[in-house]
Amino acid sequence: MFESLGAFVDHLRAQGKLVDIDEELSPDYEVAAAVRLIDQRLGKAVLCRKVRGCGMPVVANILARRDLLRLAFASPNDPTEEYLRRIGGSLPPEVVRAAPVHEVVHDGDFDVAKLLPLLLHHEKDAARYISSGVTVSRDPQTGLRGMGIYRIQVCGPRELTISIGSPPVSDFLAKANATGKPLPVAIAIGLEPLSYFASVVPVAAGVDKFDAAGTLRGAPVPLVAARTQPVEVYAEAEIVLEGEMLPNTQREDGPVGESTGYYHAGRSWAARLTAVTHRAHPFYYALVPFAAENTLLMGVTREADLLAALRRKFPSVRRVSLTQGSVAMLAIIQAAPASKEEATAMVRAALEGSMQVKTAILVDADVDPHDLNDVQWALSTRFQADRDLLVLRDLPGSPIDPTATNRRTAKLGLDATRPADQAEAFMRIALDPAARRRVEEILARLT
Repeated sequence: MFESLGAFVDHLRAQGKLVDIDEELSPDYEVAAAVRLIDQRLGKAVLCRKVRGCGMPVVANILARRDLLRLAFASPNDPTEEYLRRIGGSLPPEVVRAAPVHEVVHDGDFDVAKLLPLLLHHEKDAARYISSGVTVSRDPQTGLRGMGIYRIQVCGPRELTISIGSPPVSDFLAKANATGKPLPVAIAIGLEPLSYFASVVPVAAGVDKFDAAGTLRGAPVPLVAARTQPVEVYAEAEIVLEGEMLPNTQREDGPVGESTGYYHAGRSWAARLTAVTHRAHPFYYALVPFAAENTLLMGVTREADLLAALRRKFPSVRRVSLTQGSVAMLAIIQAAPASKEEATAMVRAALEGSMQVKTAILVDADVDPHDLNDVQWALSTRFQADRDLLVLRDLPGSPIDPTATNRRTAKLGLDATRPADQAEAFMRIALDPAARRRVEEILARLT
């Protein structure tokens, strides 16, 4: 377990998984371009040490690849399996009196854009956005804590819009709006990786997400009382913005490049900041929309939910991959169906059981669901469209699918498994195991 984002950054560097950029970059598009291109070409995290106009370095891509998530879990296991192994318990947070996030406090006349390296991500974005903030609040009636990652537009020195559209925080806001009172919030930027990952973990109504975060970490999350709002915040965060949602007030939001790869514009809920606190030497954590890290955060918990649901019905299901390039809407399911009928039932269950999944491909146990080259080979050599294609109409769809109508969509299933009675005819070629081991030993000495 890592106590802070900084500790994980140091670990990534030690593991050769971090690119340090010493050249000065502009927060206007250049940092976002560096984040995306380094991810695409090197698959590594990135630290931009010098950002024009701000002394605060920017770190990104820390969970952009499954191997980085393995490092965050400190486990060699597949991240989806490790998540399923850890989740389900309850380890409440621990409230502390003093915290690193309160080393520097701005609670007077401040301009958030002058304190933080707020980024312009895409060429047609209308404003600077905070896309990595974890918004924490409390139910105004019960006091239950809740959190979520929401798009945050910076509108002025202390003015924001927050696109709160999902529970539990959306429920808290609705209750506050009904009374005409502001809703206190705190926005944490830069958390240790498992606390950040836990912010997107789905929990049952009435469950404190900080309890779930504790089980993932294997230790309670340390919280501290905010300085100007009646909420608790992450004691080990790099930065926290404190403020309140203005009752029944919305403002224009966007256009902004979203996680779908398209621009979005609409109206979001207005907020006003009352304080900014941070460590003495903080990192600003950037999450670039439509980059791989954005999709992996969304995908792994949904992947785990789908895998668990399919295994309950079909014990031969082994692994599930929600691909990053599809914004987690393409599911690759690895299984050993006993018959054609069972294979069709598996595909149907994946499409009907997950609102997120728009396309499902079923592959055999000898095909790696995380290797798209392997999946394409299976599609090309084991799939026939006239017998292995399934189309389902008018199903609930992903809320981020721009082709859906009123969140209803058609879905596609492809059975790319070999016929159950023809395993010998579809045995794939392979290298001799002993020869492979010897050559791998030689290559290891040469590289």
